[in-house]
Amino acid sequence: MIKYILCIAALFVWALQLNAQTAASNLAKKASSIDEGYVFPDNAWLISVNGDTITFGSLKGTWIILDYWTAGCKPCVEAFPFLQALNNENPKKLTVVAINVDKSFDRFSKYHQKYSIGYPNYFSGFSLSNPFMLANLQPAHTQSGEVRMTTLTPQYILIDPEGRIINKNLPKPGSIAFQQALSIIKQ
Repeated sequence: MIKYILCIAALFVWALQLNAQTAASNLAKKASSIDEGYVFPDNAWLISVNGDTITFGSLKGTWIILDYWTAGCKPCVEAFPFLQALNNENPKKLTVVAINVDKSFDRFSKYHQKYSIGYPNYFSGFSLSNPFMLANLQPAHTQSGEVRMTTLTPQYILIDPEGRIINKNLPKPGSIAFQQALSIIKQ
């Protein structure tokens, strides 16, 4: 009887692990589908520091740089002044939108105040149904070979006025390569 129970328990654990790997694999496929050429749906959403939900449809109309950041990310913080200046340069043509991908709204709110980000700054909601969150997920492999999804910060994504991803991995803001990647906006 004990052998029977142990066998069932082992099968149950194996099934849970298999289910988790299948879910991670499906999530990796879904996240990888958000690449160059992907058009964000108008109803994709973000959360403001006040707790209001805004939709991507309300952001469309200019070129957009999505600035993914987390609290404590030194390169993220170092880029804020440059991105602020870029956002102020030509607001009718380009908008920089900061997206925090920390796991809690409270942490986002605290660090939003600390860093005084002067361009639109939102929380991703850490929802796996949100294209903004999925665009920032990257597969990572554990030592045992399992696939886990993780956020990547800093990350900068260039979106055209129609909502299409033009470049999912812009170089470091302020670099020559970054300026070259943005030359498409001036055309």
